[in-house]
Amino acid sequence: MLFLNFIISTLLSLGVMAAPVAKPNFNSGEKFGVLTVRSGDANVHQRNFFVGDSGKIFLGPYDGAKEASTFFIKDKKLYFDNQVASRDDKGTVVFTNDTNKAAEGFTAEVPTSLGYYLQFDGKSPYACPYETAYEIVYADKADNGCVGVNAIALKPFTPANSTNTSTSIVNPTSTVAPTATISDDVSSVVGVRDITSTTLDQSVIVTSIPTPTSGRLLPNKIRVYKSSTPNKQGESCYSPEVSLIGDEHVNTIFTFNVGKVSGKCYVSFHLDTRARNLAISGDNGVGNFMLYNLNGNPTDGTTYANTPARLRQVSRVDCNSEGCDSLVPVTCPSSNSVVSYEMTAYVRNSHLSFFESVLPTEGLSLFI
Repeated sequence: MLFLNFIISTLLSLGVMAAPVAKPNFNSGEKFGVLTVRSGDANVHQRNFFVGDSGKIFLGPYDGAKEASTFFIKDKKLYFDNQVASRDDKGTVVFTNDTNKAAEGFTAEVPTSLGYYLQFDGKSPYACPYETAYEIVYADKADNGCVGVNAIALKPFTPANSTNTSTSIVNPTSTVAPTATISDDVSSVVGVRDITSTTLDQSVIVTSIPTPTSGRLLPNKIRVYKSSTPNKQGESCYSPEVSLIGDEHVNTIFTFNVGKVSGKCYVSFHLDTRARNLAISGDNGVGNFMLYNLNGNPTDGTTYANTPARLRQVSRVDCNSEGCDSLVPVTCPSSNSVVSYEMTAYVRNSHLSFFESVLPTEGLSLFI
């Protein structure tokens, strides 16, 4: 009953339908695991379903469950380990051997880019506090403290360049691409917008950066902007895309909600072969990308034409098919503030796309 605890690829923002996947749905007995998506709530975002000894579903190891669970659907009934899911008037799901209590109405047929939404009567579940865990409830409305989540049914994942088909976690054996170089020379930048300031604070550049001991923040919002549609609002998503193909730019802005700041601050960009939907290309197999600190933050109405000005070049990141790794010190933002970083391609034919994930940590992080 192992299910790989990896993060799914290319989920669009909550409520936005992704393109249909080119494979059968999970309504006819095919086994699948489940991952939740809930932007802005780390307690319930990107968590697997675990069935406990009580038969209830929890987000994470709890109630005797040590491994993420695998399910299948038959005749709109949800099964786990040959037990069938029941559902009471409050929406509580409990797996039981009593087939007379089976709840009929489970489907996994509404597509995302990789899997399907696991729903009951066309509705997604809630995650509700339960002692020291979160319980999954397929209720008509949420009780106090419950939050709505999207539950995604998906297959186990085998990393790129791996022949291992096991459902257990596979660590990459390949070497990560070289770390980013830092430069205040932007003469090689191709076709980017005007930059307010490109001077790096040389006082914070060190030859050996210590491992950050401060807290890691993941983006609260990711927005993609395209020069081909300069007046279109940025697309909010979980899958950043950055490219420079011909004269068309695709840039991604990562926005962080910052709490209390203490100590030194760093920006980390890390990708390896565990990353979902990882696609990197460029001349000689290397994509060349640049990260900027922005003088302001985008809103839902921001377009490519009016994104915030670039305040400072933070780093350059060169990625190949194995990924890339960058860790640079930055000027700390103020406590209880919002800060944004923009990633662009600075060499033609460079392209990068991936799924920003928590476990494993893939993408852009801010240490404060």
